[in-house]
Amino acid sequence: MDFYWLALGTLGTWRLTHLIAMEDGPFAVIQRLRRLAGGGVLAQMLDCFYCLSMWSAALVAFPLAQSALHYVYLSLALSAGSIFLECVAHRRGDPAPACEKPPALDRPANEDVLLREIEIRDGKGGAFHHAHGFGD
Repeated sequence: MDFYWLALGTLGTWRLTHLIAMEDGPFAVIQRLRRLAGGGVLAQMLDCFYCLSMWSAALVAFPLAQSALHYVYLSLALSAGSIFLECVAHRRGDPAPACEKPPALDRPANEDVLLREIEIRDGKGGAFHHAHGFGD
């Protein structure tokens, strides 16, 4: 296999995956497909760039592979290449892949916490040491 076909397959895998996971498609065909999928496993697969890249890579690798083992390795390589391209595109300001969720916060964003120094005393009234604690 030439490097040309590997590069072409990687770009094709990225494009197909991006189209299905993040775009509406021509005449909103992909959007309708996602709507028909509902909220089950198929819908999750269509929304997640990383999951979908495996299926796209398997499709693109099929005509390019020279043997069964080559097909497995090529599918993995094409998926990895398309994920790499998506990460590069994401760093440049494009939207994040659809399956990424923002991290959950332990407390509401508007809750202010004051860090203050408190003094811990021994039983005789003398200063024992200083510590930092959270204020009310």
